[in-house]
Amino acid sequence: MKYLILCSFTLLIGCSVFNKKQQVDENGKPIEPPPLASTHPSGDICNALHLKSPIKYPKVPIGTSEQLIVEVFIEKQHELTSLTASGLYDPLSFYGGSFPGVFPENTFRPCSSYLSSADEAANYCHMRLNFNPHQRKTFRRQLTINYTLNGRSCSRVVSVVATGF
Repeated sequence: MKYLILCSFTLLIGCSVFNKKQQVDENGKPIEPPPLASTHPSGDICNALHLKSPIKYPKVPIGTSEQLIVEVFIEKQHELTSLTASGLYDPLSFYGGSFPGVFPENTFRPCSSYLSSADEAANYCHMRLNFNPHQRKTFRRQLTINYTLNGRSCSRVVSVVATGF
């Protein structure tokens, strides 16, 4: 049996293993994958989207800046057709000024308007945040993520915590 291992490397390493062999019925015809799920085991489909919470920066010296890559992923059998984020303001922002942030070419997968877990390689995306402290204090912001998952409008609020020193 062939196995395919997919690993996602950002701040943490997450791996999943799945059987790559296509299944067939008793007549030898390929079995189509099940349709995208319309519910989630928790009872709320919006819980099929995941990201680290709270998002915490290391301490950053005043007058410098620090970028942080945040991975967003959805569980199997779900389709995300819209994703936006807002709620960051000085001294926190999306790197480059707008969602999802600017990335070096061919390095990360910036979040956009479509994400499907039907394709295992496409079930995650990234946001790039920037922190440029101007005071010695801890800054707390509420990052609001709005998304449509399997046709349902959802929203998630995640705390972003960063300290300037």
